[in-house]
Amino acid sequence: MIETTALPGGARLVCEHMAYARSVALGIWVAGGVYDEGERNAGVTHALEHMVFKGTPRRTAAAVAADTDAIGGQVNAFTAKDLTGFYARCLNTHFPRALDLLGDIFFNALLEESDWEKERDVIIDEISLAKDNPEELVCDELYSAVYAGKPLGRPVPGTVAALESLTAADIAAHRLRTRFGPRVVVSLCGAYTPADRQAAEERFSVLAPS
Repeated sequence: MIETTALPGGARLVCEHMAYARSVALGIWVAGGVYDEGERNAGVTHALEHMVFKGTPRRTAAAVAADTDAIGGQVNAFTAKDLTGFYARCLNTHFPRALDLLGDIFFNALLEESDWEKERDVIIDEISLAKDNPEELVCDELYSAVYAGKPLGRPVPGTVAALESLTAADIAAHRLRTRFGPRVVVSLCGAYTPADRQAAEERFSVLAPS
């Protein structure tokens, strides 16, 4: 049975308990993507998705990776046209650590300019590689034709021109502007315990209403 709980800040927690499972999956789904961007900051949502893995006050980028490996789990994220997703999968016994890790990078990523200067080049390389992938190229051309002149017509990684002028402060401002309670759905499924569910409720109740 799927259960939905409205959290104080406006986020929703959607849970499905699976007693037969040995694992849990935690997801944070933010309603926001390319359609939130203008020409000047095209690609900022995707940039933010990359940057959350570069460290927090409690963890370096290496520690984020090491803590993921330590629980034998998977922590990742993706950006779509109208959605940004952050998720973790692990054995149910490791859920508290997965929640702590995913919550830390979601809420507390440092977004340092020095990290962005390096990550910008990674994303620009992704844009170049996409041009050599016929499937991605056709998709981008189709969106560009159907949504000509509109945000949805731009590719998710943005444009090289916009990325070259984008700063870490711009990324931080975008996070502040778009990441609030009513935009967020938190999903929890698998063999979680009542304490796990309560911990997830408490962690994401801190999201502001707007």
